[in-house]
Amino acid sequence: MGYLETNPWITFELDLTRAPTRFWTLLGDACSKCEVISGIPLMLETARELNRVSLERGARATTAIEGNTLTEEQVALLARGELRLPPS
Repeated sequence: MGYLETNPWITFELDLTRAPTRFWTLLGDACSKCEVISGIPLMLETARELNRVSLERGARATTAIEGNTLTEEQVALLARGELRLPPS
């Protein structure tokens, strides 16, 4: 039984035709701030840390989808070459 049979009120649709002007103003403001922030250079260590966390969490999520049960700590150890696992 799919979600449509059990939860027919969930449509995943969004009608913005009646969104007020204030909504569009705030959305444009948020977009502008995101563009400004995206252009600010990061300190080298901060960039490395963000890349490391992104890699580890992405690897964990990908392997979890495939049924692997590695913890975040195990993934971090594996990324640093400090953990050996048997071949899958």
